[in-house]
Amino acid sequence: MPKICRLRTQIASRVLLPLLCCTASFCIAKEELIWLGADFPPAFIKKGPNANQGHIDKIEQYLKHRLSEYQHSSENANFSRILTSLKSRSDACSAALFKTPEREKYIEFSKPIYLILSNGIIFKRSSLAKFRPFIDQDKSISLSKVLQSKKTVLGISNNRSYGNQLNAIINQYRDTSAVYHRSGSNQLEGLLQMLQFNRIDYLIGYFNELQYVARQQGINPNELVFYPASELHTPYILGYIGCSKSKQGRQVIRSINQQLDSIRKQFVQYYAYWLDKPTQKLHRELTERYFKQ
Repeated sequence: MPKICRLRTQIASRVLLPLLCCTASFCIAKEELIWLGADFPPAFIKKGPNANQGHIDKIEQYLKHRLSEYQHSSENANFSRILTSLKSRSDACSAALFKTPEREKYIEFSKPIYLILSNGIIFKRSSLAKFRPFIDQDKSISLSKVLQSKKTVLGISNNRSYGNQLNAIINQYRDTSAVYHRSGSNQLEGLLQMLQFNRIDYLIGYFNELQYVARQQGINPNELVFYPASELHTPYILGYIGCSKSKQGRQVIRSINQQLDSIRKQFVQYYAYWLDKPTQKLHRELTERYFKQ
């Protein structure tokens, strides 16, 4: 055999032999899985010195590690686009969802993964006189009574779920002048700015996100007041992981449901980082009590 032919044969064998001998697990490309998240600190933190260190950022990273059979990527979107993508795609998931009857129509949900301390009503301390008539003896505020009065304006983020109980109340007044809807990215930051400029009177959010966002905007958190909503029957909301209602989405959720204990333990650690010590203790006790039922 001529020397040039022998050389070609050697090169071909070195290139082709590994491909012919590789196992199926290495030859077949992994299915893609897209994780959808919002710019919503301290759950998702997309910029600054704490980028990717939010409690949902961290649980998403943990899930990517545990679900190594997939090729993972992440996309940043507002709440509206997250829901639209989950509805239209077959390969999307989100680690920060609340379950509602409407969403169950097009999202495959995991079993409850974690507890989030409930939303509350947030307004400026200088506006306390407006809200004093609605403050109950147990230091909570009735959202339905405030909305019914139509003397104040609530700012909400479009397509953000505030939990089934508060959603039901808001929906009664959604198309009235008592509720302002904000779309786009950075919705909480935008609502907080509107609150500062008196374009809205109050908003709904979590205690830890209030403190984080206020500090980021140079607002003294002590200038803001947080009251629990009296309509809430529990001091927490259940959080879920949700994926597209597809064959792949159902497969991902089955895998997640088989790892609930380890995921929950990780979440308690990640969430605690953004709480003060008394609230850390409360969250840990509530989590243990609920998941031991």
